[in-house]
Amino acid sequence: MATINAVGVGLSGASGTGNFAGNNSPSLTTPKINQVNDVNGNPSLAFNAASSAVNYLAVGNSAAAAPVFFQALGNDTNIAISYVSKGNESHQFYTTATTRQILVLSGAAYANSTILNFPVSDQFFTFPEASGTIALTSSIPTGAALTKTDDTNVTLTLGGSPTTALVNAASLTLGWTGQLAVSRGGTGISSFGTGVATALGQNVSGSGGMALTTSPTFVTPTLGAASATSINFGGTSLANYLEGSITPTIVSSGGGSVTYSFQGGAYTRIGNRVIFNFQMGLATNSLSAGTITLAGLPTNCVGNVAVSIWCVTLNVAAITQIMGYVVNGTTTIALSKYAAGSTTSLADTDLAATTTFIVSGSYPV
Repeated sequence: MATINAVGVGLSGASGTGNFAGNNSPSLTTPKINQVNDVNGNPSLAFNAASSAVNYLAVGNSAAAAPVFFQALGNDTNIAISYVSKGNESHQFYTTATTRQILVLSGAAYANSTILNFPVSDQFFTFPEASGTIALTSSIPTGAALTKTDDTNVTLTLGGSPTTALVNAASLTLGWTGQLAVSRGGTGISSFGTGVATALGQNVSGSGGMALTTSPTFVTPTLGAASATSINFGGTSLANYLEGSITPTIVSSGGGSVTYSFQGGAYTRIGNRVIFNFQMGLATNSLSAGTITLAGLPTNCVGNVAVSIWCVTLNVAAITQIMGYVVNGTTTIALSKYAAGSTTSLADTDLAATTTFIVSGSYPV
């Protein structure tokens, strides 16, 4: 028992005010404590002092069936509570409850409750390195089956409320039964069969069964521009059709040159046959000594093929006929003259300064 040696004389080292406190279950009012030790003298609870502190932590007990609590109090309107572990260790909360392990009360007067139920076996949850809202399975929308039997537009809206709802669907099957119009990407018919070929929709012509794209058989078709590599009319395939122009020239085996007052022509290739015609007239003649050929046909000839030649203003008399043929494997026409019962090659000396040739014919390729 503490005693006093004189009235009004303080004890050495005393602090605080009020009555003396015994060491058994004392009642202390606002004591200054840095640390609480256990019965062995080891630290159990330490208090870290903040300079000019205005906020603090209150610890409260409770009556029956009510929770004990930690509460932030102080001068500030909003005060957070921080739980800080040391190093890489975790925050650990222990409970033997099998449901409702965490209850969060929020809002005005703590009127709103959020309950978290955790599994009773070991589980691990990893959150991604991303920000966003977690969608719950209760947010997955449900609805009735969609059935359409006409060709009207159908809009499927996937999602629900909230906008972050998950769409949990094993498969989506979309389609129509019945007729789908050509304007909507369909065939315009509900079944394929014989009869008028209306299955192709717009711009359909002809009649009879449907024709497939591989090796079809047509009866009296009307053909436009063909994009295929060949067309077969029941015999040999027609693989080419070409039209073009010709610029013919006069060539002497001895060289030299000429100028033209006019030159030009055209050709048509149908399959393996070239049909052509051209004409040219000389303006000047400076050819060197040699035999004369006409050049400039579009494609090499297969075999030697005679052509028709009309020629005026030659520099030679008594010629009965001018003849020519397309030379095998070339695009040139060899020229000959027939006179006095013999045939010789047309020479440069046979041409005048203004000789004119008109030539036509056809040859295989």
